[in-house]
Amino acid sequence: MTLYPRRLNVYATLVGLGVVFACGGASNPASVPAEPAQQSPLPSDLISTTLPTSMIIQTSEATQTVQPGGSPTAESPLEDQVARFSDAAWEFLVELTEAHSPRETATDEEADAAFFILDRFEQIGYDTGLQLFDFQLVDDDVVPLTVDMYEPPQLSGTPLSRSGEGVVTGTLVDVGLALPQDLSEDGLVGKVAFIQRGEDTFERKVIRVQNAGAVGAVIYNNLPGTFRGSMITGSNIPVVSVSQESGDLLAKLMESGEEVEVTVAVAIETFNSRNVIANKPGTDPGTGTVVLGAHFDTVPNVEGANDNGSGVSVLMTLAQEIFDSSFPFTIQIVAFGSEEVGLLGSRFYVTALSEEKQGDLIAMFNFDVPGSGNFIELQGDPEMSLRVRNYGDVNGIRVIRGNLDDGGSDHESFAPLHIPTLFFFANDISRIHTTGDTLDFINPKLLGSAVALGIFALDDLAARH
Repeated sequence: MTLYPRRLNVYATLVGLGVVFACGGASNPASVPAEPAQQSPLPSDLISTTLPTSMIIQTSEATQTVQPGGSPTAESPLEDQVARFSDAAWEFLVELTEAHSPRETATDEEADAAFFILDRFEQIGYDTGLQLFDFQLVDDDVVPLTVDMYEPPQLSGTPLSRSGEGVVTGTLVDVGLALPQDLSEDGLVGKVAFIQRGEDTFERKVIRVQNAGAVGAVIYNNLPGTFRGSMITGSNIPVVSVSQESGDLLAKLMESGEEVEVTVAVAIETFNSRNVIANKPGTDPGTGTVVLGAHFDTVPNVEGANDNGSGVSVLMTLAQEIFDSSFPFTIQIVAFGSEEVGLLGSRFYVTALSEEKQGDLIAMFNFDVPGSGNFIELQGDPEMSLRVRNYGDVNGIRVIRGNLDDGGSDHESFAPLHIPTLFFFANDISRIHTTGDTLDFINPKLLGSAVALGIFALDDLAARH
């Protein structure tokens, strides 16, 4: 789960695409002969046409026998099923946590965890793939804005998305709104432009001062408080935003009559990550696709047993339970990478789909922090949520309507597509993003309950399609 505000600022759009296919438990790309990517059972629009051949893995497709008639768990009492689901999810969670923690975003440890999850999907029998992506983040250890004076004021600056990278020092020059009439021909050469927000786009303002010779830019808010800005295309100069209050302070310093020299610094790092995808074809290709998701990365230096080992363990157990079931729609089961720095894996998954594939999506179920506490919370599509909650009430599973306003998770990446989503979590998130997020505080019964509710949600959706 991503808590706001985020530790790192997302700098730019996600770039680069690769889907690495494997169906035999291979975890070393160099050891498996490459095959043409178009043979993959996963959607062709997710396959990179530029991915180096040495990074493409494929073996023979997994054989999946799907029997009609819904979930195989319908034969036993729900209480017994929940107990069995709990045992399976707990066993997976212990192994994931003890062997693959921490799983900090975009590290070798996150990559190792991805191959561990990939292997488990393959052992079940799924056709699987790794969806590779790159992204850039602003380095928060670099101070974006400082005033070069004996006792400098403390200013909080935020690099604009798609800002140029670099460290520049120059005299601050007030250019108002940075409209064409506000700029003199040579007045910004070697200077840092001081720009008020409003009336025009950030990009046009920055391009104007850049063309006028500015080496950097500071944009201050026209309303109280801070803001995060973004340009459509990148600039050649570093650009940071500041609050209205910081802008007023800088304006007063300039009004004193002395030159105000500032340093603007933007440092950008490129990282790589991956999503793990398991594909289950439906019996009716025209029905569409349902996505089941959970992120597997953690914040630095934590086990992440609840956030989000618990969600991955529910996802994996759910994948095992529905493998021999028949559904009209295709199901894509996705373990998302890099959620903790801005839902990057799920954002990339969505944007990498063609418009046609985006239009095929009919629902998304997300499992994040469902492991600690004493009951399940559910938020999302009102109709689906009500049906799942009613099912829980009838079968002795306590599940309430949730309202988690101070955190984000991967279902939010699907919001622009206007498809129904369900977000499964549990009521105790007090230890996430801390060293206390350990196995000691996991309630295995919650894991089994989330699996049972997820299976019902799928069966219910299938009955209505």
